[in-house]
Amino acid sequence: MNKINHNFSKNFKKLTSLILVFLGLHCSASAQIISYEKIATFSIDSLNSIVASAGLPAGLIVPEYEVDLYKVLYLSPYIYPDSLVQVSGVIAFPKLQTCPLPLVSYGHGTQTKRSKVASQMDGGQWEINTILASTGYVVTMTDYLGLGDSDPRIPIPPYSHVYSESNAMINILRAARLIADTLEVALNEQIFILGYSQGGAATAATVKEIQQNYESEFTVTASAPMSGAYDFSGAQVDLIASTDPYPTPAYFPYIILSYQSVYNNLFTSPSEFLKSPYDTLLPPLYYAGNSGLSALNNLCDPVPRNMVIDSVMDDFLNNPNHPMRLNLLDNDLINGWFPTSPMKLFYCNGDDQVTSLNAEKAYTTWTNAGAPFLEKADFGNFNHNACAPFTFINAKNYFDSFKDDCNTSIQDVSTLLDIAVFPNPSSNEINLSLNTENSFDVKIILLNNMGMELSIPFEGMVHGAQTIKFNTSNLSSGFYFIQVTSNSGTLRVQKVMVQH
Repeated sequence: MNKINHNFSKNFKKLTSLILVFLGLHCSASAQIISYEKIATFSIDSLNSIVASAGLPAGLIVPEYEVDLYKVLYLSPYIYPDSLVQVSGVIAFPKLQTCPLPLVSYGHGTQTKRSKVASQMDGGQWEINTILASTGYVVTMTDYLGLGDSDPRIPIPPYSHVYSESNAMINILRAARLIADTLEVALNEQIFILGYSQGGAATAATVKEIQQNYESEFTVTASAPMSGAYDFSGAQVDLIASTDPYPTPAYFPYIILSYQSVYNNLFTSPSEFLKSPYDTLLPPLYYAGNSGLSALNNLCDPVPRNMVIDSVMDDFLNNPNHPMRLNLLDNDLINGWFPTSPMKLFYCNGDDQVTSLNAEKAYTTWTNAGAPFLEKADFGNFNHNACAPFTFINAKNYFDSFKDDCNTSIQDVSTLLDIAVFPNPSSNEINLSLNTENSFDVKIILLNNMGMELSIPFEGMVHGAQTIKFNTSNLSSGFYFIQVTSNSGTLRVQKVMVQH
């Protein structure tokens, strides 16, 4: 897209938003920024240190830009469109970009401690998204409502409330567009959305909200919901009904207290819903927002339903119109719509916190409903925490496959070596063509899609043109990486697909 068309499209979308606000059609249709300020700058060296501390193989993610982090305070709806409250978040802007960049909206996983969020630079999720920004994306990271610099009118974060979460993710995209104009950061029209755990559901909800209400303002290029709870009225009800221990029982009181704050239909006092001592012990801790999830887990019964009064639990199990069931149904993301833009569900079948049945049911239901560009990727028998890095790396690779080309000197790190891979996709054999006028030693490493080394197909001197062949017939179908290194470091990382 040329610059004239790009600027016209951006200005047209802003004008459309202002018209909507003027007409009173959607109060949240225009970003309402309270303030923003730069809070950190990361050099390439510091970004490489973050990559190394994350345990990622050299060359798998290569920072291309320095990154500025901006903290932003903005308004977003709480329970209904006009209930605007303050929300905080962070926007990561690559510096000295060579072409217009896409926007990303990221939804983080569950936090109960108000300070453990991106705007406070606490927790690891802001770091991994800063790395993502360094590869050529403007990344927005909302704290969600009730976390970070929370609006005092919010008694407790509205946990797993998809309306407020999705609008928080949408409105920080709007804020990023306005701030980018002020900073003279060029944006293209691409929008990517991703999130893990709570953020996985928030990602799907954001796609749904844009699709149903804001398609004239945003076009979702691709989305990656990761290990999210999409089936609130199905899989999540089964989890509540289970008599088995659960690794994070603190989720259950969190969602009960949060839904009470939003819907006001569960109790007049926590003692009407929760057993002693949980009725007096837990609510003050959740409302204060100073306790982390681990500390709260230790105070909860390992079997979540055991914290609920028996008669209340019996009513929940047997009454399809129980208020808690209706609240969960109101946040359900499985039925009533399907994604029309490209989406890939990432998850692990060994997830011990968010059952993979959520992703499997979403995939089946949405595919049967007609979702045209829906994919899924199961990374196997990993628990919820271990699954996260695999899904994130592969979500980035998925986005990269849609991203508008933007060549930088770091992407073409070696002008001395031309590389071509064919066929790609491959079934039984990959041919790696190397061409150089110089002579130097290289090592070629085959990595799986999680960055783990599988083999070294070649190690030695290269000069002139030569082709290296290696067998892929024993590899499972999926994405792999060919990493070419020399004594000076990584020369190139090439993504390939194996299809049988």
